[in-house]
Amino acid sequence: MTIGTTTPTRTTAGTVARIVLTLVGSAMMVFGALMHWVRGLIGTNLTWKSFYSMDLGHAQSFVESIGFVFIVLALLGIVGLAAWTGGLSRLAGALGVAGFVLFAIQVFRASGQNLTGLDTRIEVGAWLALAGSVVVVIAGFLSTPESIG
Repeated sequence: MTIGTTTPTRTTAGTVARIVLTLVGSAMMVFGALMHWVRGLIGTNLTWKSFYSMDLGHAQSFVESIGFVFIVLALLGIVGLAAWTGGLSRLAGALGVAGFVLFAIQVFRASGQNLTGLDTRIEVGAWLALAGSVVVVIAGFLSTPESIG
């Protein structure tokens, strides 16, 4: 009587796809952080308070900006390549998606206030950061091993 064992393996194509998608998604997040988000403000100039309040103004410093948050998440996604599980990459991507949703809610709230002179359309940088976050989440799921046995 033999006892069946399963040996987790990973295909080369899956590993390459995971690496490429993670790098592409992270690059999209970084480029999005450096582009316009709302009212012509670049993500690195937009305060991180925009996640939880209608304050869509200028950040005091680079570290206090939405762009900085997304750049850190992109780096976290790349660091997640070091582990076979992909959990860190999935977490970074999911936090990016959640950050975009929080930001979009505040933009929607601000547009409902009819503030004069405030153009509250979400611009290309935020959409690019969202797309990059989704790509990083997908890449994190490509690390799941296949069982042979």
